[in-house]
Amino acid sequence: MLEHISVVDPTVRVVDTHPLAERDPNGLDVFYTMLVATIVGFVTVFQIRANAPGLLLRHHVTAVLGLAMSASLAFTLVGLALWRDLSPPALEVWGILALDMLAVTSFTSLMSVLLDRWAILPVWVFFTILGNSASGGAVSPPLLPAPFAFISQWLPSGATVTALRDAVYFRDFQHARPIGVLAAWAAVLFMAWLVISHRREARVENA
Repeated sequence: MLEHISVVDPTVRVVDTHPLAERDPNGLDVFYTMLVATIVGFVTVFQIRANAPGLLLRHHVTAVLGLAMSASLAFTLVGLALWRDLSPPALEVWGILALDMLAVTSFTSLMSVLLDRWAILPVWVFFTILGNSASGGAVSPPLLPAPFAFISQWLPSGATVTALRDAVYFRDFQHARPIGVLAAWAAVLFMAWLVISHRREARVENA
């Protein structure tokens, strides 16, 4: 739209100060990085619970934290290879992806405790259907329909995409809000899962 503004006003000159890579003209690498991290996060949790149902809470906590840190590091290294011309800060990208994966794995673990085999339904709806469609990855949040434009930046997926986009393309202008939103989701979901799981584990031991 901006490139064609010269048709209306020839005196307007448009300069792209942060051009996208030719192989990624729509800037979708950030969105796909978040999407893959999300899917790997909840699928891995489901696999752990299906194949090792007897694990104690402390073992699940170790698995979730280990997954969040190691998988996010792997995705960061892949991302740095994709964005090599932009040289984003590695630690910042790693931190954002780690918070995203912690939020995903904690929510999945919480739903698994509460709903058991039906946990896939709220996880799929919250992260895949609602989260991805409102993430602002394929279309910038201000251009989304009204409901999605509002909730986009208050959901883990939307906050992750915005924080990653700022880190990759506007690293000198990172905003605190998306990181704060993401950190809040990760902390609240992780603590809620711990509290409910601990109570259920104690109830079983006392039965």
